[in-house]
Amino acid sequence: MNRQEAKTTAGIIPNSFFTRLGIALGFFFVTVAVAWQVFLYFYTRSVLELHYRAVMMKLVMIKEEVLVKSLAVGLVFFIVPCLLAALFLVVYSHRVAGPMFRIRRYLKDIVGKVEAPELGLREKDALHPLARAINEVRRRELNDLARFATSFAEMEGVLAVAVACHGQGKDPGPLLEKADQQCTGCVELLKSVKL
Repeated sequence: MNRQEAKTTAGIIPNSFFTRLGIALGFFFVTVAVAWQVFLYFYTRSVLELHYRAVMMKLVMIKEEVLVKSLAVGLVFFIVPCLLAALFLVVYSHRVAGPMFRIRRYLKDIVGKVEAPELGLREKDALHPLARAINEVRRRELNDLARFATSFAEMEGVLAVAVACHGQGKDPGPLLEKADQQCTGCVELLKSVKL
């Protein structure tokens, strides 16, 4: 795979996306960790009583509460990234699957048609390089078809004149040579077609 193909393949997901995703996830984790520490500080800051038994009871309650809250925070740290990943997958699957469906339908629709609009995708879709390549191939195909039609029409006209000359008893030799040149031109045209 050459460098251009690698850039095109990697162009489906913008390079800046991973940087923004890393910053957002880092910010999320730091924010939750700081918020959790602030919550614990204010929760455990309660005044402990002077009696030893009361202090021990209070510490046991705080320990149990911290355990329960820690489990809740751990669950949040697990669930929120999973939801963000699911959201990312849904958004990007729509940005990739939608254009793929449109491209497939477009290719089925243009088979055998000379007149067809260019393939267009939504601005946020991910397969714009592919759409541009398909439109370029379609333009070249239409250009080649027009060149073939012109060349074959010219050859047909020369052959019609040659047949008419032959019917009148004239020598169609020069016209047949011109038709042969036209035929050679068509062969060269076929060789020049790039898929």
